[in-house]
Amino acid sequence: MRLEFENDEAIRTKNKSRLVLSIAGAAGKPNIDESYNVTEIVKYVDFINVMAYDYFGTWSKVSGFTGSLFSRLSDPTYSPELSQNWTIQYWMKKGVPPEKLMMGTTATALALTLKSSSNHNIGAPVINSTIVGPVRKMRGQLSYSEVKYAKAMRLGGIMFWTYDLDDFSGNHCGQGKFPLLNAIKDAASNTDNLYSTYNTEYQNMDMISISKTKILFTLNRDSQDMETNAIMSILVLLFVRYSNGSDFKRVCYYTTWSNQLQEISGRFYIKDIDPFLCTHAVFAFAKVNTDNLRLERLQVDDDNGLAYSKAAGKLYDFTNMKQTNPKLVTLLSIGGATSSEALHNVAETPERRKTFAENCRIYLRDRNFDGFDIDWEYPKAFKNTFTELLKAMRLEFENDEAIRTKNKSRLVLSIAGAAGKPITLTNPTMLQKLSSIYVDFINVMAYDYFGTWSKVSGFTGSLFSRLSDPTYSPELSQNWTIHYWMKLGAPPEKLVMGTTATALALTLKSSSNHNIGAPVMNSTIVGPVRKMRGQLSYSELCDKRLSGIWDDEQKYTYAYSGNQWFAYNTKRSMIEKVKYAKAMGLGGIMFWTYDLDDFSGNHCGQGQGKFPLLNAIKDAASNTSFTKAPTTIKTTTIARTTKAPTTIKTTTIAPTTIARTTKAPTKKPSNSQEIVAKMNVTSLENSTESQNTRTEPTYVSTAATTETTHVTTEATTTEFITTTIRTTRRPAFIVYNINEASQFKICNVLWLTMIITSMFVCGGD
Repeated sequence: MRLEFENDEAIRTKNKSRLVLSIAGAAGKPNIDESYNVTEIVKYVDFINVMAYDYFGTWSKVSGFTGSLFSRLSDPTYSPELSQNWTIQYWMKKGVPPEKLMMGTTATALALTLKSSSNHNIGAPVINSTIVGPVRKMRGQLSYSEVKYAKAMRLGGIMFWTYDLDDFSGNHCGQGKFPLLNAIKDAASNTDNLYSTYNTEYQNMDMISISKTKILFTLNRDSQDMETNAIMSILVLLFVRYSNGSDFKRVCYYTTWSNQLQEISGRFYIKDIDPFLCTHAVFAFAKVNTDNLRLERLQVDDDNGLAYSKAAGKLYDFTNMKQTNPKLVTLLSIGGATSSEALHNVAETPERRKTFAENCRIYLRDRNFDGFDIDWEYPKAFKNTFTELLKAMRLEFENDEAIRTKNKSRLVLSIAGAAGKPITLTNPTMLQKLSSIYVDFINVMAYDYFGTWSKVSGFTGSLFSRLSDPTYSPELSQNWTIHYWMKLGAPPEKLVMGTTATALALTLKSSSNHNIGAPVMNSTIVGPVRKMRGQLSYSELCDKRLSGIWDDEQKYTYAYSGNQWFAYNTKRSMIEKVKYAKAMGLGGIMFWTYDLDDFSGNHCGQGQGKFPLLNAIKDAASNTSFTKAPTTIKTTTIARTTKAPTTIKTTTIAPTTIARTTKAPTKKPSNSQEIVAKMNVTSLENSTESQNTRTEPTYVSTAATTETTHVTTEATTTEFITTTIRTTRRPAFIVYNINEASQFKICNVLWLTMIITSMFVCGGD
């Protein structure tokens, strides 16, 4: 076809344009994999109309959305593959340039009959639909956005199925003729800079201009055959790739100076550790002797320097915890925010690296450690050297004679990784070697996005970015950080997402503005036990008896008292992080540090007991409901549809450049990961509007005795609308697109976008 069109004489003799060539593409992985040689097809076609709809239909056993933009991650029994976002990402993963993808949508409303009128939720059991439209006479289908998403993703445009399914007469919806198509048209012609006003976390890292968006409409020529085609359905078992609880790591750091606080009540000893709280316990830190290329004690009581039976000290006490919990993996860490300079020295030459690696192995074995953690903050220009150091370590550990002669396991090798883009290892080839070959896992220090250096209030370790405020950089979240590591090639199962019990304590410029994003000045708040300016342990925070405010957008808690402002993790936020990490297929959660939790159980009350945060992580990690496989859902090829998709991994598409970050977080905050991006300082300082707004859902309600449908729109954004209609003999569950949802449906679920995109990356095909 393409060759014929290219050689068309009419191009030369009649000044005609070449004939356009397009295809309609499937939505489901089985159909895509079996039907298309994608890398070849993209050479010949001008664009692909992806039929990204009919994820649910009259064949479904439970209620769900026909063409949802994003997946339903709040319910792990739903496959994440049942969404337009998943489908588009999979086509791109297969090699289709986004500008050649037309994301399909439809005006068809799904009409289902519920088994029970008392359960009309999404996911409610349904029976064969008894609902037939009065005009089209289609069982389970009624005639009645995706444009912002398509433009932000730099797709080629939107495909609409079909003209006649919209309100073409304008006599039914009270919104004029073709309300859905006009909404698409208006949104496509909107010249607003989507990259500055629409900070989505799925956009490309590199700024490029948005090409003119195409709008494609298709005439429904076979609408009468839709019900017949519905019979041609197949069963597809959908499986969500989640990490299981048995290999989900809980990596916890212990700091050797934690028993030396001035306040006795705050001193933390190894005997205070519950050996069953974490799967991996990391002792931070040992000292690096650059002259002798070996490890030494950092504190006097770490190691008495004697051999065998006379050896004593905290290092030995630490590894002796395995006598209580033989499954505990103990690691010794070097580096940190203040002691990483020595690593440049020992890694300088191949000879020094080899000698240092050998001496480290001996030191670890003598003290019965199971592994080694390198917290180099940060290699930057020495990233090649860092990789070579890890290679030398891994080779030394692999060739350890103790594996063969003493039946020992190989020593584990991990690193602590940066959260900020500027100081992350940005060479994909290098990172793939590092993560896939040399290290067993990477403890990503995904916290300290805000700190005492910040100019406005914000969250230390929020799970998601603050997309409701485009002046905040989308890079300031754990979700963004994890995605960036995966984009560079790190396997999700080797990424351990870091979190901390440290509470951020800021001093507000005005006690009348205590919102997220409120201007702050140098913190004057000092904890009574740890004596850290601007930082409190969870115990110190609890003692303040504050009333926390949960921010659902970023999954974090904050509180205020007068001009004092606090941001901190709670049991709830820790559970959210674990659920996220498991859904993403990550290797686990890292916790900094044991002593920052309420280890005595005397401060946070309410029956929380000892280590409330760590216990919340432990309980959530063992909760198998977070990893439950989805139910079997029947799919079909009705009219222009495809089979249901299955699990994938894709390239992460990353954030805009509204707020640039120049410095990255560390374990002990010393510099800024976040650059305030408020574009008008004056308006910022005068701002009193709360950023913690909550959006109420939009409902379509129908009176029991009338056929008139009333639409209420208390909220400005909604994804899909559900209603129970009692004018039918059995309760009906109807799902459809509306005009406002067409333009704004992405806004209220941007936090969910990152979970979905993450699942693309971690899916293992």
